[in-house]
Amino acid sequence: MTNRAGSDRPNERTRKGCRLSITIFAIVCLLIIPDSSIGKTFFGGTRSDSSDREEISRQRRTGESQSQADEDQIRRKSRKSKQSMDSGKSDESLKRKEAVGQKDTSKIRERKLVEKGTRDSSAAKAPPRRTGSILEPISELGRSSRQRALNDPRGLVKLHGNELEKALKKGDVKAQKDAHTSLGQTFFFTGQYKKATEHHSKAVELARRSGIPKERGRSLHHLAAAWLALANYRTAARYGRESLQAFEQAGDTEGVATAYNDLGKMEKDRGRFQKAVQNYQKALDANKEKNQLRFITLTNLAGLYLAWGEYKKAVDHYKEALESVDATKSASSEGDTLINIAKAYSEWGLHDEALDNASQGLKSLSKSGARTESARKVIGDLYMDTGQMDQAEPYVKASGYESALGRLYLLKRQYNDARTQYERLKGASERDGNLEDSFTALTGLGKVAESLKDHRGAEEYYSKAVNVTEQIRSTLMLAERRNFFAASINGFPRSEPAKGLVRVTLKQNKPEQSLYASELVRARAFADNLTERTDGRNFSVPSDVLEKEEGLTNRLATLMEGRDLIPKSADKERFDEISSEIQSLDTDRNSFLQMLWTRYPAYASAKYPRPTSLHESAISPEEYIIVFDLLGEGLGVKLLKGKAILDAYFVELNLKELEEDVYRFRKSFEQVKLAQFDVKLAEALYAKLLARTFRQIPDGTPASIVPDGFLALLPFEALVAQGEANWQNGPWGPFPQGIKYAADIHPLSYYQSVSAMTLVRTLTKTRRADGNRLLVMADPVFAITDARVQQEAPDMRVAANMNDRKYRLMAAVEEEIGGSLNLSRLPGTGELAQGLKKLYGMNADLYLGLQSSKETLMAAIAPRIDLYKYVVFATHGFAGNSIPGIMEPVLALTMVPPGTDGLLTASEVAGLKMNAEVAALTACQTGLGLKLAGEGVMSMGRSFQLAGARSVVMSLWSVSETSSIKLMESFFNNLRQGKSKLEALTQARSELRSSGFEHPFFWSAFVLVGETK
Repeated sequence: MTNRAGSDRPNERTRKGCRLSITIFAIVCLLIIPDSSIGKTFFGGTRSDSSDREEISRQRRTGESQSQADEDQIRRKSRKSKQSMDSGKSDESLKRKEAVGQKDTSKIRERKLVEKGTRDSSAAKAPPRRTGSILEPISELGRSSRQRALNDPRGLVKLHGNELEKALKKGDVKAQKDAHTSLGQTFFFTGQYKKATEHHSKAVELARRSGIPKERGRSLHHLAAAWLALANYRTAARYGRESLQAFEQAGDTEGVATAYNDLGKMEKDRGRFQKAVQNYQKALDANKEKNQLRFITLTNLAGLYLAWGEYKKAVDHYKEALESVDATKSASSEGDTLINIAKAYSEWGLHDEALDNASQGLKSLSKSGARTESARKVIGDLYMDTGQMDQAEPYVKASGYESALGRLYLLKRQYNDARTQYERLKGASERDGNLEDSFTALTGLGKVAESLKDHRGAEEYYSKAVNVTEQIRSTLMLAERRNFFAASINGFPRSEPAKGLVRVTLKQNKPEQSLYASELVRARAFADNLTERTDGRNFSVPSDVLEKEEGLTNRLATLMEGRDLIPKSADKERFDEISSEIQSLDTDRNSFLQMLWTRYPAYASAKYPRPTSLHESAISPEEYIIVFDLLGEGLGVKLLKGKAILDAYFVELNLKELEEDVYRFRKSFEQVKLAQFDVKLAEALYAKLLARTFRQIPDGTPASIVPDGFLALLPFEALVAQGEANWQNGPWGPFPQGIKYAADIHPLSYYQSVSAMTLVRTLTKTRRADGNRLLVMADPVFAITDARVQQEAPDMRVAANMNDRKYRLMAAVEEEIGGSLNLSRLPGTGELAQGLKKLYGMNADLYLGLQSSKETLMAAIAPRIDLYKYVVFATHGFAGNSIPGIMEPVLALTMVPPGTDGLLTASEVAGLKMNAEVAALTACQTGLGLKLAGEGVMSMGRSFQLAGARSVVMSLWSVSETSSIKLMESFFNNLRQGKSKLEALTQARSELRSSGFEHPFFWSAFVLVGETK
């Protein structure tokens, strides 16, 4: 099946004509406006999806043939096809191919499934790669022209250049406009966006002279798309709005819908979820007909919802799009959409539904005569994701994808066969400059070498793959980097090369190198998942600096992506030209980032954190740190004392089972079933995670833990070191007596990474708040029916005007989670506030009830929040990854009147200017956030540290109000007496246990993140 010479089935380097699927990650924006008068003109263009480049490079390497026996024959046929195109002659064989399915060969950006290594429906999902303005050409000639732009850009530029010369000689204004449009689109399709803007600008000038609004609207539409590709949002938006006005003037409803799609795409690229939704909805309102235009708009909207983790809405919109497909009688579009639904279900973690829809999609594509290789790969991927190799194999082999074949053989432990496939892909990627192929090949070869115990060879491959991963990250705009490392490419998580590097360096006894690789992923992951939503203005960064930052970063991303539209082997001169431009721009950007670090270090550290080497770290000489790494095949552990590594080892473990153990351990705490606390499981986890390192640390000596992934959910303090449990009944329920916990041996604290530790100590070492001022925000009002509303504001009705952005956001939140969230009042937090008031007297500022609002915080408190040494938020906290437009941890503040924005996000916290020694989050699950591949659980704690708090005390599960009040009062009282933070928390726990709250449910929920002194 895999013999290249004898196969009649195309593989990575021999397949041509895969479909351009408008998929879960390919968000189509610009629609055609039919007009038979523009023969070779087509509207908008394409920007490739990240994992589509493998498909693009294969097709570009092979010309237009459907299946050939060898590459020489491919090249000969490709050259012949190009020559006939250049001469303007029709290629009858090409037309015959188009008639039987090759008509879709221009659709070369089939979005591959973003495979997951270990499936986890709750894991954070990465957003889609952007696609620029993708339009269906207006005719088969248009489709051919787009394909020709990719096959022979120089020939097509010459062709349209000649047309322009003829039009100029004749003085034919319309022909001049059409020629400039064709040239602009040719440059657009080949990633030469600056040249595209030049020609589309001239087309706009000529269209204005025509006095025909519809013509003007089309040309402006193209120009907006080109500027959008250059990430110049201000200019793109201006032309997009002008295009909308022109279409409105012409009374062209399809044009209006197209313009709103453009504007939706612009907002999506900037990470503005709500505004993107609004524009896509306006496009739907403008075009009520069940046609291709509505189909694409619904697909856009579905992709947007999927990008933000709203899987149900994504599936619903894809299904609605199917109704428009039915109206157009397009079986191939039906197949594409069913495949999209399958991918959405896969992202949702619903494997059976995904498989069912993928199978239906394959049938539809087969029925339409379209290519089915990509659909077969999707089905093969789904089976491989769940370990069903026998079911996956026929689909994978029928697909012919070298990446899929390599993965199949790797999973089946047929390492030589896997190496053969990955070597082929590596060679192709080197010829074509394809980053996605390179990542897949190098990571696969690293896995093969590691499996064969060639750790030195694996280290070399993984190191190269890490560098490629950084290059891929550079192709993404800032708004696209959320959860970058959580996504996968061809079955490999993007974090896999770094984690593989950690593994093999540990196996070779190179612990310091393994630490740096670990820190690289942790640092990048936090920045990508928080700071693309962080407003630089909160860090006092001037708006012009922020605009320059966005422009440089996104311009670099578009250049890198544009370069990859045509493989290096197809047009080396063009590839080298853009590469030179990238190098120059990258130099400018690096200089700019250095300026940010010099002038705005807090902002730079949030947005561009630098992984810290052990030598550069700020670890004190007598400090003990235990670093954990979840590494796919097992667990990596390093014990540091100062800047020395005392111990480093890798243990093969089933991480899925370990994760299940962690969740099982937490279950009795989360369900408040004290008698179900599993002592034996606590002992087993201690033996796996802490026993070896604890033996090397003197008893009673503090230690900091750097967890990874799901380990950040684990209260290490509650693990059992020794003893026999003797269950007793106490005043607050049953508890085990006679056992020693980890917290009884070493006082523990936590840090997200060594880099985060170094950053906090560097940025806050000269900033301390004077005195002992305390801020408390507690007991917010969540419902209009709360008695306090009637007492304090009986006339309260609604918040701002219903068109206000915040009102619309909260309406969406309430629609999504309002009924199920059940934010009950927390009267005990008011008691805590009053207790702290007694301790701190006039130094305590309390904001309770209606005053405990986000508006009060931002308007009245934030300008002077640096005066407070201690900050307390006593309210609900939860992961906001199901909330549209938020997708990050939040604290719940006052939410009345209806429509009030009461959600304080982690990004907003990070922009506050604190000088606090301690920020205490005494709420429900404030320690929990989105699961990340690198830096563990992204919590509010890290955000408060970015804001300037040196330490954060927070809870890992919902705790008893009585015990939490007692613990917090004791903690702050101990601080007032001069104890260190860790001493204060340790003593508060001891006092709580002595007062009857002996069960670890009560005292181990609160953990200290950050500085201990």
